[in-house]
Amino acid sequence: MDVVTGGGPGLMSAASEGHYVGDTSKNADSIGLQIILPKKQRDANHLDIKKEFSLFSKRLDNFIELANAVVVAPGGVGTMLEFFYVWQLIQVKMIRNIPIILLGDFWSNFLQWVEKWPLKKGLLDKKDLDLLFLVNNNEAAISILKEAFTQFKKDVAT
Repeated sequence: MDVVTGGGPGLMSAASEGHYVGDTSKNADSIGLQIILPKKQRDANHLDIKKEFSLFSKRLDNFIELANAVVVAPGGVGTMLEFFYVWQLIQVKMIRNIPIILLGDFWSNFLQWVEKWPLKKGLLDKKDLDLLFLVNNNEAAISILKEAFTQFKKDVAT
């Protein structure tokens, strides 16, 4: 299974390094989709493929073209933008349903807010929340990813 990140330091580097260590067959790639910013960014270690983008919109579209599941770690505005973009594309059926895995306690209050305000006000349907999977550890995220990968292989075979 390929892993696609923003290609930068921190969690993105940890993901590419973990992928490098875990991919003993070397049949999958770690792909970094970087955005060109005024301040020079540091590359993640162990990127097999690196692409740079000058526009966030093109970078987001490239993420979507490559993704069969999305894991959203705690982050800032850019992370929220990517998360909401994927969620919206699934909601309006512009892409097929893929799991959106929200990793960590960071997302608990957000989900409570969504249920209390947008859901109660009829701004989204309950089924939109069914696309989100809140997990508190890597093992739970990996379990959902394995299930999504199995389903992806079945879909490709048919």
